[in-house]
Amino acid sequence: MEQISTPMVNAMLVCDSVIDEAITNKKSLMGIFENINVTEFPYVHHSLCVYVKLTQIGGKHYFRLELIDLQNGTINAKIETPEALTIDESKDTLEFVYTLKNLRFKHAGDYEFRILVDQNLVYKKSFRVQKQPRGK
Repeated sequence: MEQISTPMVNAMLVCDSVIDEAITNKKSLMGIFENINVTEFPYVHHSLCVYVKLTQIGGKHYFRLELIDLQNGTINAKIETPEALTIDESKDTLEFVYTLKNLRFKHAGDYEFRILVDQNLVYKKSFRVQKQPRGK
């Protein structure tokens, strides 16, 4: 991989959805969260988004997002670029929005999203899936 600099993460947030304003190219993150409350397991979360903003990212790179079950270290989900993306050196930042559908959580506990650039971990964001009693 050609690498001009070490990528840095400015932001990594988990939310319900992201609105991409076509005219201004601004992104609005809706329903940012760090916990998922469920009434029973296994649980299927129908849709969520992971917003990632990188800097110092010029050059050719492969990108991968992983969802890790921290209880046993397994990868629950993964999205990756099939080919290296060429990023213009003059770009100050690069934004990705990953949309994940029908994520299955087998148990309560801590989980983590990891962003990898060229197979190197550059950032991780943890969140908790917890059982909440019915009626609350």
